Amino acid sequence: MAEQAARLSDLFEAHGDRLYRLARRLVSNADDALDRLLASICAELRLPGAAVRADDGDVLAQVGDADLPAADRLELRHLGERVGTLQIAGRRGTDGLTEADRPLLNSLADAIAAVVAARRAADHLQVARDRLLIAQDEERSRYQRDLHDGLGPRLTSVVFKLDAISNHLNAGRPDTARVLADDARAELRDGVDEIRTYINQLGDQVVAASGLRDALLERIASLTSARPVDMRVTIGDLGALSAAIESAVLAVACEAVTNVLRHTAARTCCVELRRDRDLLLT
Repeated sequence: MAEQAARLSDLFEAHGDRLYRLARRLVSNADDALDRLLASICAELRLPGAAVRADDGDVLAQVGDADLPAADRLELRHLGERVGTLQIAGRRGTDGLTEADRPLLNSLADAIAAVVAARRAADHLQVARDRLLIAQDEERSRYQRDLHDGLGPRLTSVVFKLDAISNHLNAGRPDTARVLADDARAELRDGVDEIRTYINQLGDQVVAASGLRDALLERIASLTSARPVDMRVTIGDLGALSAAIESAVLAVACEAVTNVLRHTAARTCCVELRRDRDLLLT
């Protein structure tokens, strides 16, 4: 599923709204096709009604009175997978379908199954798109919050210190101005490191080039270069992971280490990444 999600993310990144519009047209056409197929069946076989139901019982399409006692139910399968059921309402005053009716139903069942599969695929695509948009909004909100709470106040502090430096120089207090200049320089360096972290999180070139293990070690080393802390990193055998999972793990780990460095006075920080049945980051 993670690999499928990554491929969908790449598709949306490249084609975005065009892919979504195509999916919506596919859903609409699938609905129309089901209605037309059912109407043709009812007209040809003189049936009072027919319906197509998904495996969960939802009615995907219905023509006529499909609530009459069912004369027959055909399992719909596409590429070997069950996708639903075709329910045929029995003719009034008859025992049901004749042997002559069944060849037509059997020949149409494959076509109906293909249409149902197309509709289901389009629905899944829409769900994936919605999830991707939610994830993008959450990521955007996180960066806005981090910039507001971290980089914004840091740069504002630098501006105030530059103003104070100017005032002290004008008042003939160069020693005080020099101390403030050192503080401002240190805050700007921290700001540059923070911007570099954001850039690294937005792109995963390091992961693609060197893998999750080396990328995580490199990022942690970069984060702790400005503030010495005893980092203890343990990475087990992770096996094969999708690009989406690697990117997520790297982002979460770096965010956690950043919070330790920014909001605590800890002298030791331990990061452990291992995989048994599940992938566990501590």
